[in-house]
Amino acid sequence: MNKNYIFYALVFGLVLLSFLKDQITPDYLNSEHAAFLKTLSTGEVLKSHITAPLFWLLAYSYSIVFILLPYLIINLKHNQKSAKILLFILVGLAITEYTLIFINDSFLYKLIVPKINRYLHSPFILFFSFLILKLQQNNTIKN
Repeated sequence: MNKNYIFYALVFGLVLLSFLKDQITPDYLNSEHAAFLKTLSTGEVLKSHITAPLFWLLAYSYSIVFILLPYLIINLKHNQKSAKILLFILVGLAITEYTLIFINDSFLYKLIVPKINRYLHSPFILFFSFLILKLQQNNTIKN
């Protein structure tokens, strides 16, 4: 199969999946499916993995897709080093988001979680990475 076809299919799929962000992610400020998390204490959020396993399975799977697809896309068009850097950034964002969700401090939640969620589960970081890599490539060619 043509690399360009795979590349465009993955980018298009990522963009389409990003529209499901408010239905799948555990950001209770923006997702009514996660509203039950708002009333839980820190320990109860962790226990909700037992009471709402499908919700958490979908949320984790969705986040994993938004970590792996950008990695694969950058790896297809650029190099593995750039793809690994993006992978570490996305994994770091996901760990930070889920840690804050499990801590369930309302101030930190409102301050940080929706922002991380908005960028982690969208193609913005991928497009920004393309821009940086293109600028870097153009600068390297000129020098």
